[in-house]
Amino acid sequence: MRCARRLLLGLAIACLLPAATSAREWLALRADRAVPGPDAPVVQPHPGGGLRLPVPFANPRIDRVFWDFDVRSPDPAATAIAVELECDDPAALRAVTLHLQSGGHWLSAQADLDGPGRRTLYFSTAEFSAESGQPDWRRASVVRLSAWKGAGRDAELILHSIRAHVHAVAILRGGDQTAPGETAFAAQCAQRARHLFEQAGIPAAILPEEDLASTDLRPFRWLVLPYNPQLPPAEFRILERYLRRDGRLAVFYQAHSGLAKAMGVRVRPYATQNEDWSTISFDPDVIPGLPAGMPHRTRHLLPVQADSRKAHTLGWWRSVDGIPDRQLPAAAGSPRGLWFSHVPPLATPSAIQWLAASIAASDARYQPELQRLRQQSAQRDQQARELLAGAAPPEKEIRAVWALPIPPRLRRPTMKDLAARGINVVYEHLGTAGFLHYPVDADGPRQASDLGQRRSRRFLQTAIDIAREESISLQAWIVCWSLDGVPDARIAPLRAEGRLMQDAHGNHLNWLCPSHPDNRAFLLDALRDLARQGVDGIHLDYLRYPARTGCFSPATRIAFEAFLGQSVPDWPASVQPGARQADAYDRFRREEMSRFVRDAHHAVREIHPPIVFSAAVYPTPESAAENGQDWPRWLHEGWLDHAAPMLYERDADRFADRLERAVAAAPAPGRILPGIGTSADESQLDALATAEQWLAAHNRRTAGVALFQLDSDLIDRILFPR
Repeated sequence: MRCARRLLLGLAIACLLPAATSAREWLALRADRAVPGPDAPVVQPHPGGGLRLPVPFANPRIDRVFWDFDVRSPDPAATAIAVELECDDPAALRAVTLHLQSGGHWLSAQADLDGPGRRTLYFSTAEFSAESGQPDWRRASVVRLSAWKGAGRDAELILHSIRAHVHAVAILRGGDQTAPGETAFAAQCAQRARHLFEQAGIPAAILPEEDLASTDLRPFRWLVLPYNPQLPPAEFRILERYLRRDGRLAVFYQAHSGLAKAMGVRVRPYATQNEDWSTISFDPDVIPGLPAGMPHRTRHLLPVQADSRKAHTLGWWRSVDGIPDRQLPAAAGSPRGLWFSHVPPLATPSAIQWLAASIAASDARYQPELQRLRQQSAQRDQQARELLAGAAPPEKEIRAVWALPIPPRLRRPTMKDLAARGINVVYEHLGTAGFLHYPVDADGPRQASDLGQRRSRRFLQTAIDIAREESISLQAWIVCWSLDGVPDARIAPLRAEGRLMQDAHGNHLNWLCPSHPDNRAFLLDALRDLARQGVDGIHLDYLRYPARTGCFSPATRIAFEAFLGQSVPDWPASVQPGARQADAYDRFRREEMSRFVRDAHHAVREIHPPIVFSAAVYPTPESAAENGQDWPRWLHEGWLDHAAPMLYERDADRFADRLERAVAAAPAPGRILPGIGTSADESQLDALATAEQWLAAHNRRTAGVALFQLDSDLIDRILFPR
């Protein structure tokens, strides 16, 4: 399996740099050599080159089609299989899978087809899983390409090539040696780094740490350490030798002084605070192409600065008040590579530009890629302006943003910036499960208090007044049941009182149990108090259960038995998926959430009838129901003014497809406020991608759009002043 782990699942939007990669034909594409599966049409040559693979997903019976190809002996040095293809309707596919048959056994890996046009999908053994046995991909005799149904529409794939491929960049995925007890998080960081590099036009392979000692590193121009906090001496020596042989490193959130010295940088002592750092300021004069700033949110840092003549400190973290803090250097670069003070950022426009500029400054072979990226960005910005200029929004359209607590000193300039860009609603995160979040102010550090205290009234009134000066409606974004971000000192009493959710094994979850009467009363009182304080609206979030993990607490059992009108002696086994009372339990969960939404609606409207009442919800009725949400009913009953389905997609076609399903479930399109994931974990968008999705909502006459979430890129790179 060690050999089988050297192949990476990846997705690249652009073609590779010829100087940085290599590939050779693994199989010859011929229509007469392609063997279709039972439901797959026969392959035909495409007039423009390649093979035409029809995808008959309008047939409700078909969920998957596949084609088999015989393969030649691959390059033993290959790190991936590169599949180059295009699709006329990517939303018709939810995924593409590559299977390899070796010695009678199958390996498989999956990728998303992210948008129309010609794409290259990279599949690596770091992501392949064996269905049985221990097959070796290098001895594979058959390649199977599978397409899985997304939307129920026919589409067409054009397959241009399948090649064995050697990457120039490898991402070292942390394991038990470098990230003990955090291997799942290390894997997430590796995937995030891979996506960031690929969005910068630099495809990368994932290399498991256990393969580092046995892998020939000479083909790699760069090695990336995305999260490898404990670097054993043996691995440090390998990396040190790699640097001496003219290799380069991209290092994230690392404190190893020896490695830092070898890179020409110095890591400062660990820093933390109670409020998030959210933005980095760069000095564009240090190296060509740096952005002015980059959004990234954390409370934990390992600041890093230049420590040699050829190294450069690239930027500094901004304080809560938005001022660059020279005591907190954020990133450094040298001829040996780059170093960042936290884990890899999301692939936002500024992060992509920062990475490309930093890579090109250390490695001149990537200068053309930086120039291509900057030209492409300018072209896409111009296209976004033209698109928006041709579709002026109606006067009453909602243009909302979700925002974490806004620091008092930044509130007025932030509201001015948003108003200048056409934003008229701000959902500000003011509370979680009944606890109000206070940002830092001039008097000292973060404080928190229960909703309703005198200080909250002064804070909220000031915030409301400043927003109204800019014709912005300030609405309280309230997380209902999740306790994420709440200090443990507040959670401990709730745990002792039996007010938390429990999983099927009786373990407590950091969620309030919706069936516990004290929790419902506490949260409803908090919402009433917000209504008394005069916010323009209340926007609820986490109106759901944590998938199938919860809740199985005693309070939930009591409520479920009351719902059934009978006892449930075999709790919770009888309500698990497939058990005899699973369907009834699903109906109960939806009813519990619906009852709370109804009670919350009546509670706030009794106090402040004009208040706007809305909620962030799962993107489709089906996905919502799986988590205990029934937002179509909430709209039809009039308990919500708007539902904001979180349609976080990178691809405009998939966004439009999900939006169609949401609009179809609503009483009217104007009751849907589509959520666009400008900087969500699932999607990071530039100005053009955001404009395309906004236009899709505009053309369907929805209530408007809500953008997730407020950061420096949203103001500086995505929204244009009007």
